Amino acid sequence: MALSDQKHRLRTLFKARRNALSEETRLAAARFLSKTFFELPLARHLGAPSGIASYMSFASEFPTEAFHQTCFRKAIPLIIPYYTPTSKTYTWVTLSPNETLHLGHLNIPEPSSPRLADTAAIGVALIPGVAFDRWGGRIGYGAGIYDRLLLQLPPQVFRIAVTFEAQVSPEAVPQERHDVKMDFLITEQRWFDCRLERGERSCAHA
Repeated sequence: MALSDQKHRLRTLFKARRNALSEETRLAAARFLSKTFFELPLARHLGAPSGIASYMSFASEFPTEAFHQTCFRKAIPLIIPYYTPTSKTYTWVTLSPNETLHLGHLNIPEPSSPRLADTAAIGVALIPGVAFDRWGGRIGYGAGIYDRLLLQLPPQVFRIAVTFEAQVSPEAVPQERHDVKMDFLITEQRWFDCRLERGERSCAHA
């Protein structure tokens, strides 16, 4: 089976799993992300991020709104992807408390008055997707959006997959040369260090 066909099959499978999750699971995910990200031992690995790249969750994606509110309370700058219709490309813009939002491309919430972000201070990026594995492999939506977005961030940024347990494959997901590996993975139940699974440094926790 061709690699593109394998990815398509897995997208269909894991999207269905994600769509079937209960509201209770989604609420647990939101609580766990905000609690785990800023507490030891994970915080020891990440340090005190001067800025965080995140995303506006939509449909059945892993929810990020509660996490964003926690960042605002801690005065941590947030940036999110923004779709520019004229160029049909994504870039990073700032997200502020009480931001006026509208439904943009693909009905994803976006700032109504976008301000281009300074990405130099970003230390951590939260990354959505359809399927992941414990080695940091990721299957996105098929357009390569996040692979290109990550190239706009400093190379030392920690790449953190945020996903439900139902989206974590027990086997390695198919990858192409341009696919970017995740450094950490957070679900509604646990977090672990994908670098360790790949035989690199650091340690994992559940």
